[in-house]
Formats: sequence, structure tokens, C-alpha cells
Amino acid sequence: MKRVDVSSALITDSEGHILIVKNAKGDSSYWSLPGGAVEAGETLEQAATREVKEETGDGIVITG
Repeated sequence: MKRVDVSSALITDSEGHILIVKNAKGDSSYWSLPGGAVEAGETLEQAATREVKEETGDGIVITG
């Protein structure tokens, strides 16, 4: 089985609301945290930052 590394971001606002994105697959859809596959040479943090930008249009700063 081929290994695929993925990275996701848990993003909350000051009221504790969690950001989720709606994904479409064929005729159905599902909700998830923004994220996706790590590209060659990327760190997990770089992948999460890129995926959030691609999926939401917003930039993030990873803390913690």
C-alpha cells in the first residue's frame, strides 16, 4: 500500500466556531477540515498553510 502524508488545519474564531469546507465528489458532497496531501519537499506546516489558502482563499499562521 502506498503511503500518502496529509495535513489538516483546525481553525477557530474567537467564539470557538470551527471552520470546515464543503468538498464535492461526483454527485455527493461532504464536510471536512481544510487540508490535503503533502507535496514532495513540503513540511506538514507548509502543506497545511497551502491547503487552507487553496480551499478558503485565506492565509493562516500556525501557532502552538
